[in-house]
Amino acid sequence: MSSLHAHASGLLAGSYDPAWASFDASGSSRFVVGARNGDFRDAGNTFRVSQDGQIIAFPMVQGGKEPVVLDISKGELRSAAAPDSTRAPKVPGDLSDWRNSTAPRFAGRPLSLRPGEVARSAAELPGGGRFVLGTEWFLRLYGNDATQIWERRMTGAVWAVNASVDGRWVVAALGDGSVRWYRASDGEEQLALFVHGDHERWIAWTPSGYYDTSMGGENLVGWHVNRGFSQSADFFSVGRFRDRFYQPSVIQKVMQLGDEQEALRAHRAEMAMLEQMNAEAALPAPVKAAPVKPAAKPAPTPVQMTMAAARPQITEVLPPVIELQSDRLLESNETEVPVRYTVRAPGDAPVKDVKFRINGKLERNIKMRSTRSAEGQIFEAVVPVPPKDSEILLVAENKHAKSEPVSITVRRPVGKQPYIEKYETLYMLVVAVNKYPGQNALQLPVKDASDFRRQMTRIATPQPGKPALYERPAVKILIDEEATQENVRAGLKWLRESVKERDAGVIFLAGHGMSQEQSYFFIPYRPDSVGKSSDWVAGKEIVETLQNLPGRAMFFLDTCHSGALANQAKVAGTLNQVDEERGVIVFASATAKELAQETDEWGNGAFTKALIEGLRGEAEDPRDKLVYPTGLKRYVTRRVRDLTDNQQRPYVSDHGIDDPIAVVVK
Repeated sequence: MSSLHAHASGLLAGSYDPAWASFDASGSSRFVVGARNGDFRDAGNTFRVSQDGQIIAFPMVQGGKEPVVLDISKGELRSAAAPDSTRAPKVPGDLSDWRNSTAPRFAGRPLSLRPGEVARSAAELPGGGRFVLGTEWFLRLYGNDATQIWERRMTGAVWAVNASVDGRWVVAALGDGSVRWYRASDGEEQLALFVHGDHERWIAWTPSGYYDTSMGGENLVGWHVNRGFSQSADFFSVGRFRDRFYQPSVIQKVMQLGDEQEALRAHRAEMAMLEQMNAEAALPAPVKAAPVKPAAKPAPTPVQMTMAAARPQITEVLPPVIELQSDRLLESNETEVPVRYTVRAPGDAPVKDVKFRINGKLERNIKMRSTRSAEGQIFEAVVPVPPKDSEILLVAENKHAKSEPVSITVRRPVGKQPYIEKYETLYMLVVAVNKYPGQNALQLPVKDASDFRRQMTRIATPQPGKPALYERPAVKILIDEEATQENVRAGLKWLRESVKERDAGVIFLAGHGMSQEQSYFFIPYRPDSVGKSSDWVAGKEIVETLQNLPGRAMFFLDTCHSGALANQAKVAGTLNQVDEERGVIVFASATAKELAQETDEWGNGAFTKALIEGLRGEAEDPRDKLVYPTGLKRYVTRRVRDLTDNQQRPYVSDHGIDDPIAVVVK
C-alpha cells in the first residue's frame, strides 16, 4: 500500500503495482482498478535473453506465467514460450544469502548495500568474472572479489536480471513494468521497454526519446512537462512528437552498436545515403550501415556533440493543451450541448484549428462564442449531438503537433429509443495491384479488392424489405494498370470532394508497402520498376484524407505481402497517425512486420476472407442483425489468428465507435 485517502463515504487506496480502489464505510470494495503492466516477481528462469540481447522472453504475470517474446530487430511482440536461442540467468555459485535479503554475501564476503536495501535478483556475466545484483533500489555490478564496479539507481525493484551471452548487455525487469538494457561496461541505460497488459501494445525508447512502437502503443509513455510553481504539469504522449522521435532504425542500431549517439550517427549517415540513392536510381535497394565494431563506451566526438546539441528540446516544440471548463460527463435530452474550454499554446506556435468529433465523425458546423475571465479566453461551443449516448472529442493543432484529445461523454436518459446512424452515400476508393515487376508480382490483392468491393456494394444497395444503412454506393476502383500514383491521388481527391456530413468514406488498399525513415508508402503500379519514394503514395496523404472527411471514415489496409519487398512496410507510424484523432475505423491485415497469409484453398488472403465472412453475417449482432465495428473487430481478429495458426495478427482500431457499418447481406 502506497497511499490512503479517507473521505466522507469511505476510503480510497493506492498501491505501487500501480493499482487503486475505493471502499465504502463498511470496508466493502466499490471498485478496483488493477495494474496493466507486467509483473516480474518470481520470474526466475523465465526471464531469458538472446546472445546479442535483441530477443528477450519474460512473463507478464507473477510466477513466470503468460510469457511473451519481443524481438527488437523485427519490432515484433508475441505471446509465446521462450525460443531456444535465449538463455536463462545463471546465479553465481559463490553468491549466498542474497534472495530477499539485506545481507548478501559473495565467497563469504559481505556485499555492501544501503540500510534497508533488499536484494531481489542476480545473474552472472559470461566468463564468470563479474555478476549483477538487482535490489529494491539499485542495479549493481560486482567483480569476483566482491568489489562494486558500478551502481545505477532504479525506477522500481529489480525483480529479474540477466545478461547477454556476448557480455555487452545487462537486462533488468523492474517493478514499474519496464524492461531496461544497460551497457555492461559502465551501467549506462541505452534502451527501455514497456509492454501493456493486453500482450499486444508495446513501446521501446532511448534516453533521448527516440522510439519504436506497436500500433496503438504511442500513448503508453510520454513527456511530463512542469509549468512552474502552483501550476499543474502537462503530459504529452510520445505520439505528439512522432515526426521527430519515431525512429525504429535508431532503436535497432542502439542494440547493434551499444550506444545511442553512435546509433544516431549511423542512422543519419544511412538516411543521407538513401536520399542520394533515391535521387540517382529508379529502384531503391535496402541500405545497410557499414559494419561497425560495438564500442563499450565510445568517446564523444565533435560530430556526436553537434548532433546532440541539434536535438530539439521538447519545450521548444510543444503542441496546444485543451482544458475543459465543462464537466466531462453531461446528462442531457437536448439536441445541442454547450462545451466550454480554454486552449493554451506556446507564443510562437498559436493554435491553427480546433476540431470537434462526435462519435468519431468530424463536425464542422459548430456555433462558437468566447468570453474573457481570470483563466483567460474561454470558448463555448454549441455541439449538435445525436439522440443517443455519445462522445464529443476535441483536438487542437498548432505548427508543431496536435494536442492530446479531450473527450466529453453525453449520456441520454435510460429508456430512450435506440438510435441508428444512417448515411446517404457510401463512397469507396478501392486500390489493388498484382502486376508489380519481376519477383515482386502478387497473386491475390486484386481478387481481395474485387471481392471486398462487391460485398460492400451489395451492403450499400438497399434490399427490398430489409433495413438500409446507406442509400446508394459510389465506387472508384483502381486495379493494376489503373492504379498509378496519379490515379490514386486523384481518387483521394475524389473522396475529399465527394464525402459530405451525411456520407461515409472508405479506403481499401491491397498491394505492396514500403517504409523509408519513419514514413510509410503505398507502392502504386509502374510498368518497368517499383520506383523510388517520389513515385509512391505517401501515408501522410492517406492520413490527411481520412482525418478530414466530414462523414464516417473507414480504412482497410492489406500491404504486408510476401515477395522481394517482403517485410519492408512497417505501418505502425502511419496507422498511429490515422488513429490520433480517434475518428477513423482502421482494419489492418497484420501487425509489426508479419506477412499476410494466403492459400488457393481460401480464395482470398486470410484478412479479406475473415473480413468478408464477418460482413456476410459471422460478425452480426443478434439483437438487430447489423454489423458493428466492435463485433467485426472481434471476429476478424479471432478468425485470422485461427486461419494462420497465430502467425498473422490483424490490427483493428474502433475506439469503441458503436455505429453499425453494415446490414448483413449473405
